[in-house]
Amino acid sequence: MTLAPDEGTAIYKVAYHPDGTEIATAGEDNVIRRWGATTGELLAAWNGHGEGDSGGVFFGTIDVACSPDGRRLATAGADGLGKIWEVASGRELLVLAGHTDGLHALAWSPDGR
Repeated sequence: MTLAPDEGTAIYKVAYHPDGTEIATAGEDNVIRRWGATTGELLAAWNGHGEGDSGGVFFGTIDVACSPDGRRLATAGADGLGKIWEVASGRELLVLAGHTDGLHALAWSPDGR
């Protein structure tokens, strides 16, 4: 199976849904995508982060992680923001601001809090 965003677009991170049925991706085009894990079918896509670059190397949405209950995604962006999203709708739930540079990584605690 191949996950194929627009040609020439780098995918930086892939995260599996806890039940294994979906994959979320983050990349330089700033689009967060949800894919069927066995089919590669694009299920949903939405814009993630604003303009910015991290060290002149990374652009867009750099990291994505699925919550332990599978209901939320967390993303890190070159714009210096962390964001929490509702998986089912793609709705932005929370913005974590105050960083002075791009965010390269994030993780959920095992209990999801």
